[in-house]
Amino acid sequence: MEANARSREELIAGIVWNSGGCGFGICGVANAMSWAMDRPGEGKPDLSSIVVVRGPPKKYTDEEIRELAAFSERATADYDRRWNYRRGANLICFDKADERWMRKRLTWKMGAFFSDTLKEAIAVFERGVAAS
Repeated sequence: MEANARSREELIAGIVWNSGGCGFGICGVANAMSWAMDRPGEGKPDLSSIVVVRGPPKKYTDEEIRELAAFSERATADYDRRWNYRRGANLICFDKADERWMRKRLTWKMGAFFSDTLKEAIAVFERGVAAS
């Protein structure tokens, strides 16, 4: 179902919400190494998306939720065409902080991590996502 046709609650339920970190700091190095080797298994289901958004959902507008959900679906579908499972993926992380958008891959340690708008933040990753 198209992102525009779903309610806010349905869209929120379809997004992977992250209450933890985004791969920064000394813990990020060890975590990235163990994460890269992670695989689904018994008691450890595969991820529902390769895109995570730092919560809580109430800090995002309805339009932002729609854009994040639509991008998450496109990016995950593109990833699924090339890989057999999502655990171990270099996740795409978004966070709205002080009216700027943090956007990065889980393993990114240096570089520019912020965009002024959500559209600009998503555009950083759209180049790598095939048109659906």
